[in-house]
Amino acid sequence: MKKKAGRNNPQKPVHSKNIARSSSFENIIDKYGNWITIGLIAILVTIVFKDYLFGNLYYLFYDFASDSMDIGYPAMVHVSNYIHTEGFPLWSFAEGMGQNIMSGSLSDPFCWIVYLSGSNNIAAAIIWMEVSKIFVTAFFFSRFLRQWKFSAIPVIIGTILYSFSGFIIIGNAWWGFSTEACFLAFLLLGFEKLYNNNEWYLFPLAIAFIAMHSPFELYTSGTFLVIYLLFRHFSSDDHSFRKLIRISIKMAGLGVLGLGIGSMLFISNCLKMIESPRVSGNFSLSHSLSSIPVFAFERMEHYVTLILRFFSNDLIGNENTFSGWHNYLEAPLFYIGLLPLLILPQLFLYLERRRRFVFGLFLILLIIPVIFPYFRYALFLFSGDYYRSYSLFISLTILLFSLYALNESATKKAFNPFLLICTLAVLFILIYLPYSTRISNLNIDGSPFSFAQNNSGKLSIDTEIRSVITIFLLLYTTIIFLLS
Repeated sequence: MKKKAGRNNPQKPVHSKNIARSSSFENIIDKYGNWITIGLIAILVTIVFKDYLFGNLYYLFYDFASDSMDIGYPAMVHVSNYIHTEGFPLWSFAEGMGQNIMSGSLSDPFCWIVYLSGSNNIAAAIIWMEVSKIFVTAFFFSRFLRQWKFSAIPVIIGTILYSFSGFIIIGNAWWGFSTEACFLAFLLLGFEKLYNNNEWYLFPLAIAFIAMHSPFELYTSGTFLVIYLLFRHFSSDDHSFRKLIRISIKMAGLGVLGLGIGSMLFISNCLKMIESPRVSGNFSLSHSLSSIPVFAFERMEHYVTLILRFFSNDLIGNENTFSGWHNYLEAPLFYIGLLPLLILPQLFLYLERRRRFVFGLFLILLIIPVIFPYFRYALFLFSGDYYRSYSLFISLTILLFSLYALNESATKKAFNPFLLICTLAVLFILIYLPYSTRISNLNIDGSPFSFAQNNSGKLSIDTEIRSVITIFLLLYTTIIFLLS
């Protein structure tokens, strides 16, 4: 006989009104999720870029991101003048002794927002190019997350965090990095459409856009996609080898189609890349990087930098005050919000043994190049000692796994409180440890970076940012406890 809840059976009764309110709230989020996402992104864009949007400042920089002023802006003016006077950009004698400008001017479709504004308005139009990337990236990424069957709240949170990740917000000062993040979201969406629904048309378009933007980006994003394919397949319910071979053949065929679509610019960009002195000239680091032992470790300053940059882009300085390993742009750009750091360990509570192994193996494969730099050098074909797009792959994985945990916990209405408190404690230890690391900012051959700004040679942590991080970690933990 079933006992009633009461003094002898202290089960907590669930009120029907509470269920109705929760269901009503979830229905509203599901129905208006897209509009809520757009609204929140518009608010954040206005807050972050208000001085540039309202004309108080131009999105051009004289300091660390001086490439925007020294290289990008003159090229924009030149192409814009060419289009308005000569027409379609083909050959110009204004660059060197004369060269083809078509591949450079057409490789990033967002640049046309600037070109068509006229040479007198280019400085003011650059910010609108970058803002448009954020919205397009959000569109692609939200559709990608929906392919994972996430509920509306994880989709909204994930879209905002990716669109304002450290890689995008710092990288958009150099313009090309934000485009890379946008195209990666497009590529993953095209893959998921192909894998889940056999809808093929987006995949070759994504390949074409990436190939036209940068052949090297096609290589790095393609490498990540292969690993992602294996992870996605073996973590799915239907993980037969027959399906893996079938989807691999489709991807190969559609990839060739995408290269064909973008071949006009892809071939030209390949020739330009091969002729670069960074690849085949005296500036190449391939010999020194490839001579490093395979399982050699990095300097301690590297590991401290990558740990702290999970918490904030600017925790150890920004631009000219950066006090970490390497430099502000090419050091690890792992920041993609604090909430994923809290939630990520919960993931392995909800996975069955096979999926736990696949998720864990995927993480290990991505972490190995972080621990042993030789594998990171190899990924970039020994062309440079930096993170760049690899930062995006790491932060994207952390975000995706944490959203999986969030979605599962929301479905099952449960977070593990002990694990959550332990995670919070570990995060506090990591940001409050008295790091005594000295920063040398040496290149791989032992020479100092010419742009190193850390004159003191000591790691410097911004205490105000650390205090803000502490407040938000406590706030997120409190909210999770209240909702679980």
